[in-house]
Amino acid sequence: MNAISLVACSMPGSRHVGEILIADSLRALHDFRVQTIAITSNPATVGTLDSTWNSSWLEPPLESAATAKPNWLVGVKNGVRRILSYERFARQKADEVHARVIAAGGSRLWAILDSIAVIDVVYFLVKKFSVPLFVQVWDDPQHLIFLRNLDSLSARRTLGRFRFLIRHAEKVAVISEQMQTAYEPDTQEKPIIIRHGMGSTSAIPCRITDPSQFRIGFCGSMYATTAWKAFQQALYLKRWKLGGKKVQMLIASPVIELDSGTPADVRFYGWQSPHDTVQLMAACDLLYLPQGFEPGQRPITELSFPTKLSTYAQTGKPVFVHSPAYGSLTEFCKQQQFGCLCNDLNAMNIAQMLESLASDSASLDRMALSTRRIGQGVLSREHFQAQVREFLLPDQKTFIG
Repeated sequence: MNAISLVACSMPGSRHVGEILIADSLRALHDFRVQTIAITSNPATVGTLDSTWNSSWLEPPLESAATAKPNWLVGVKNGVRRILSYERFARQKADEVHARVIAAGGSRLWAILDSIAVIDVVYFLVKKFSVPLFVQVWDDPQHLIFLRNLDSLSARRTLGRFRFLIRHAEKVAVISEQMQTAYEPDTQEKPIIIRHGMGSTSAIPCRITDPSQFRIGFCGSMYATTAWKAFQQALYLKRWKLGGKKVQMLIASPVIELDSGTPADVRFYGWQSPHDTVQLMAACDLLYLPQGFEPGQRPITELSFPTKLSTYAQTGKPVFVHSPAYGSLTEFCKQQQFGCLCNDLNAMNIAQMLESLASDSASLDRMALSTRRIGQGVLSREHFQAQVREFLLPDQKTFIG
């Protein structure tokens, strides 16, 4: 009875950020037995070279296809439909998860609350059984509700269940200082911050680039649409030239929207492995890191923390951080004295900041030093693994079935 049972929306793999985060977390627990149970309709198909973990998956509770809420009446109907059907399925899934945990000899339940379904299933499991619970949060549930476009009744129920889980958890792990502050009143002890950490910057070879070009890199998914449009407008105003050099944009992202009214040099690489992404970004002069300015994205901007910064930190390259004043990155940059911070959506102001950076090699060098410093400290692999173990490995307790 000494295994850790992980329940999440993703399973360990290398296909997207959730799979990568879980796989790297399991590597920090290499000397413990960990059983992973993914509540998903899209299980991992791309494993990792060291994927020896005990992984399984089950379909999430059956939801109604109609989640839109164009008016209050439709919202009420969807809320009632969830009570009559979805809730029953969620309870059944909770029983299935509990059976798998007991069969594997689980001694504690590690729940990453990365979907509405996971929140509901874990809630029913904890309500029905005595479970030593350890909760990890990447994105605030208000963001998950926004993505699912839940009706108001279901949204209130989800938020209530989320608060129940963090109150009953023996430990809670969060991803930013702001999230730590927001959740602490509801937790048994101060939440621990766990941010993804990668390898050393010394392993990245220095690549010689064209001196007539100024390369800007971006990787990962693009959620900050307004910021990205303002950034592109700034490059348009500069006619894609900075510091007397032609701008070349390197993008490693599954999907991104591009718009330019002048000739532009954009290299789109699509999705890349973590290793290849770091190699691409390391060839750039400046890396772009935006957060959402849109009102509907405030919960994720204010409380979450972009994992792509761990990739950027590994490159040792200067970072242009584009975030509203309330964003988690704004506070992080100030505390860590890191990057070039822009809290503005005015394209002219952004253009002036970029021109100043591209024309000042000394400033870029200082920014690169700050990137390497956080890559070797708060965003290092060693720090990440130590945080994971501190979170999950207190004194052993066992399930009461």
